[in-house]
Amino acid sequence: MPFIGYTRRSLLGMAGALALFPLAAGAQEDAAPLRVISYFAASTLDPHPGGSGWFLQSHGVAETLFWVDDDLTIQPKLATGAEPDGDAWIVSLRPGVRFSDGSPMNAEAVAMALTSLNASSPRATGSTGTITATAIDPLRVRIETERPVPVMPAVLAEFPLIMFKAVDDTWIYTGPYTVAEFEPSSRLLLEPNPHYWGQVPAAPVELRRLQDPQSRVLAVQAGEADLSFNLPPASLDRLAADGLIPLSVVTTKTEMLFMNLTRPPLDDPRVRQAIALGVDREMLVEAVGGGLPATSLFHPDFDFAPNEPLPHDPFRAADLLEDAGWAMGEDGLRRRDGEPFSLLLRHTTRQPDAITMAPVLQAQLQALGLQVEVRGYESTQPVLDAGEFDLIYFNSNTVPSGDGAFILDQWLRADGPRNHFGYDSAPFEDLMDRLGETRDPAARNALLLDISALLEEEVPVTPLFAVEFHMALTPQLAGYVAHPSDYFIVRPDMGIVD
Repeated sequence: MPFIGYTRRSLLGMAGALALFPLAAGAQEDAAPLRVISYFAASTLDPHPGGSGWFLQSHGVAETLFWVDDDLTIQPKLATGAEPDGDAWIVSLRPGVRFSDGSPMNAEAVAMALTSLNASSPRATGSTGTITATAIDPLRVRIETERPVPVMPAVLAEFPLIMFKAVDDTWIYTGPYTVAEFEPSSRLLLEPNPHYWGQVPAAPVELRRLQDPQSRVLAVQAGEADLSFNLPPASLDRLAADGLIPLSVVTTKTEMLFMNLTRPPLDDPRVRQAIALGVDREMLVEAVGGGLPATSLFHPDFDFAPNEPLPHDPFRAADLLEDAGWAMGEDGLRRRDGEPFSLLLRHTTRQPDAITMAPVLQAQLQALGLQVEVRGYESTQPVLDAGEFDLIYFNSNTVPSGDGAFILDQWLRADGPRNHFGYDSAPFEDLMDRLGETRDPAARNALLLDISALLEEEVPVTPLFAVEFHMALTPQLAGYVAHPSDYFIVRPDMGIVD
């Protein structure tokens, strides 16, 4: 079966994918650690909790069977292929892969990992329901799923499905680095994995989390980091003047404004449409210093993303609000039955873009006559769990697996593990059921375009822009390639000069 590419870019073949990981000599034994500053660090080495797969992949510790490469194309990683077998799939594994303790990653280990993650992590069930994985022979696994899976490589590229082995009270992975020292949510010392199947890193890496964006700028400016990730764009010229290398990449992360449909007046689709039409996405992009105005939930380079940015039409927004009974008063505030239209807008304080956007988005909504209170938070999940918001914006990698179904299954399905917004739409569920039965790429693209059009009409969420990440490097990392997500920050070729 050919590997499936869903972007407008060229499809890399198997040889190209393998060329990304040439076999290399062992790491330099006494090399000084490369120092990386990030805005996040793993809180646990356990693969099962929510975002562990994202953290551990980004740190270079764990890997999935497939991945999305630098050109946004689904490629094999720990697997070499996937073939349909009736309603099931047979996945072939890459020979010679070992866990960091030297033991082989065989079909039995893969089946155990998939079964364990599927049973314990809600995010590992969003696209599949229950998984039954069985080893056929040492290098082949048969995977049956409760929900139809038309594109298994995409599912196996999803970040929750990292391959691991439990050893006593620890977890062993296959990635290019192993964890030598660990301070939860703060610091990791990563050593080269001598058993790595691909390019063994040349040096250890020390990764530290600094939550404050300006602290990340100061760290690299002071020579305390070789790579500082997710910086305010206004800092880049100053850092370049100091001899550092600025680097920016438009990512597959989309900034999104979700609406709490369980709290009036957001249970009225006219109100939600008005809010979406009142957002000036070009102004938001200008305010944060980079990105692309959203055409949908998906990065515009994907074939299933619409071509045109979402509309900004405050006049149409005003008509919709009037039609919903929200009349503009002389004081510039809308009221219905004497009550002002008031909303609580929440955002994270961990992202420079989010902090910059808050007053801009607040002003755009107030221009519609809405009274908007803005309140920040450090951690998203408790706010979502408690439902303490009317509007909440944050960014997420909406296409981590190269297929558009991921975010839709996770965030917008009525029974999705991350649907905290009360969205339950029969037309949406019908389109998703059809998508789950469709293997042909062109037909899937057409269905995903239909879903984007429906979401623009029903507006449980309105996409804002494709996020651009900014970073600064020392000349030692001049060859560093930024992946268009934050799933692969620590990479095996860091510090290697051609």
